[in-house]
Amino acid sequence: MVAIRIISIFLALFCGVLTVGFYREWFHVGIDGGITAYPWGQIADNPWYYSTPQVYAKYQLLCAGIFSVYLLFWFHAFYTYNNLRIKWSVVLGIVLIFLQYFSGKVA
Repeated sequence: MVAIRIISIFLALFCGVLTVGFYREWFHVGIDGGITAYPWGQIADNPWYYSTPQVYAKYQLLCAGIFSVYLLFWFHAFYTYNNLRIKWSVVLGIVLIFLQYFSGKVA
């Protein structure tokens, strides 16, 4: 059980870094208006969410929200010492990372 808790800690840290990055990108593009540094549109192998700055900002906010809810679930599972929920949080974290990765591969 100690191993799964350690794995869940590293996974939560990784998801936390992703969440901060998603919020940062949403703020930079959606609120701050920093859109000049990005190649918008279907250029080369850009993911679908690079079509417009508005779509990109909404996608980043959606990912940030989903990962924030995941982190809340992980905190609850970790601090209540619920081993079943900790296992589920590891599975859910891995699934979310893969879904986020593969969502950029959709044409």
